[in-house]
Amino acid sequence: MKDLRVSPDSNGHYDITLVDGKFRWAKDGTQAANHCQIRMDISKGTLSLNNRLSNKENEGLDLYGIIFDARKSKAEKEFEIKRVILETPGYQSIISFTFEQTGHSATYSAKVQSQWGSREISEAIEAL
Repeated sequence: MKDLRVSPDSNGHYDITLVDGKFRWAKDGTQAANHCQIRMDISKGTLSLNNRLSNKENEGLDLYGIIFDARKSKAEKEFEIKRVILETPGYQSIISFTFEQTGHSATYSAKVQSQWGSREISEAIEAL
């Protein structure tokens, strides 16, 4: 697994990191963290080429099939987020986790244990 390094900009939006116009590659723990961030930002099944080019149709977060489906329970929604986190290579366990949702806005926060130590991740998710 090799990923481009992504970092948050001043508005908290993640983007590819460039140094002197060249891509930066992520290694070890940074690579695992970037990979998880990318997986959490991909909406499962919404890309027109899902499974045609990347074979990553199951790696994303199922936003519209689970997270923003009013018929799904809070437990199902939490399980979906935890699934994506725990299926990230290098991540071993979730130490703590919170999830809140109001209408079409959701937030999660987790402390995870990886091969390289513990790390906190969180994000606000908005339906389009």
